[in-house]
Amino acid sequence: MTASAPARHTIWWTGDGRLRGIDGGGLRTFLGVPYGASTAGANRFRPPQPVEPWEGERDAFSFGDSAPQVDTRLVSGGSMLEVLGLLYPRGGWPVEAGGMSEDCLRLNVWAPSAPGDSPRPVILWLHGGGFVHGSGNEQVFNGDILSRDQDVVVVTVTHRLGALGFADLRAHGAPRSANAGMLDIVQALQWVHRNIAGVGGDPENITVVGQSGGCAKAAVLAAMPAARDLIRRVVLMSFPATRIADAEVSAELGTRLLAELGVVDVEGARDLPVEAILDAQSRLRPELDEFFGAPHTEIGEIPFAGFGPSLDDVDVPEHPFSPTAASGYADKEVVIGFTSHEFALMLAEEDGYRVGMSDDEAIARLQSEAEWEAVTADHPDEPVHLRVARALSDRYFRHPTRLMIERSSAGSRATYAYEFTQTSPVLEGLLGASHSLDLAYFFGTVDRIPIVGDARDRHAVSAACRQLLGSFARDGVPVVAGERWEPWRDGEGNFHVLGPANRD
Repeated sequence: MTASAPARHTIWWTGDGRLRGIDGGGLRTFLGVPYGASTAGANRFRPPQPVEPWEGERDAFSFGDSAPQVDTRLVSGGSMLEVLGLLYPRGGWPVEAGGMSEDCLRLNVWAPSAPGDSPRPVILWLHGGGFVHGSGNEQVFNGDILSRDQDVVVVTVTHRLGALGFADLRAHGAPRSANAGMLDIVQALQWVHRNIAGVGGDPENITVVGQSGGCAKAAVLAAMPAARDLIRRVVLMSFPATRIADAEVSAELGTRLLAELGVVDVEGARDLPVEAILDAQSRLRPELDEFFGAPHTEIGEIPFAGFGPSLDDVDVPEHPFSPTAASGYADKEVVIGFTSHEFALMLAEEDGYRVGMSDDEAIARLQSEAEWEAVTADHPDEPVHLRVARALSDRYFRHPTRLMIERSSAGSRATYAYEFTQTSPVLEGLLGASHSLDLAYFFGTVDRIPIVGDARDRHAVSAACRQLLGSFARDGVPVVAGERWEPWRDGEGNFHVLGPANRD
């Protein structure tokens, strides 16, 4: 048996200075790479500022700080604490036991070590967390397996969140504060475009991929004039991101934030400790059930509430998919998908959601006997609790996502749709194919993340998910298990299944 070569240092010459990373296991890895200056002090609520160039070599061996955020463990009820520990095994919440600070404009890069025949596609990943929590450092989407398996360069991005990234203080002395978190991502994308060739990536072939809140970020990014020409393709996972906040709604929340902080202007807010901003954000942020319980409009769109992107004449002049696809989608291929039981993750917050629910409990939770009868007719063999999750997932994910798919199909080069059906056996099957379960499958980390459990066919399904990302990033057409997917056309199409049927 021949021993593998030991890892060694590797140097990346960027426009800001030399980075020293690790070359081992067939990959070059650079972690905690700064793409912008600290956002603290005078830079709080401002657009991202450039990195100060450095002399010599800067070590890129460790993840950087995550953006300041409220500990999700402190606001979790029901079974959610246990679920969080299964999804974030290094600490039980998205910062994964790492540090937090306003010096959080960092990215991580995984790139194959061997020279390629041509520049490699780049997958730029935007994390979820509903604009208020999350990090580019989460173990579930470590990029090593996906990069090695699909011969692509993987980049994960950390940026400002919550009030620090999206407080609309345009009327109070910070003219570009409302979308500062999105401007961070634009700057990261520009940094990648300038520098990624140094690790074999193709700056002209960048696919932006996002899940949940990251899906909304990716959807908005493609609609931003400063970013849309830097992106070739987009993958939108598990969020019906048709609209963002209107400027009037966003401005009202920003004014409420200053009042909650007890200051009269932006300068006063800049002088406060970051903990005061987070405390005020917690008091103001609408609860998740309030957001998902918001009434639909007649066309099935879900209105946005809370700290997040908003319309702006300069930075974000269009909704992503309302009333049509934003103009930035016209020259792009798009993949859009969801999981069968998305809402099971949200239901885990509720004491009444459990394995062994009765039909009467299910009808009471849905508040619709007709909806219960319909989901039972379509899925009679599914456990009661998963039928509840499926019905709510159809209501808040499948139906509005289909609307987004149809608008994308009409306004993009090509749009492909999928449904992730693989379930998890953990917690006695409480979660089914829940929101965020698919992350480990797309990144190949199914043996690292406990929420996956010992699910049957997990490796084959993960291989199919990685094939989707790799083939789509290379050529703009998903090819999964030898099948070349057909795009959605003229309101007609089908959801390609990612689940136990996908075998090598």
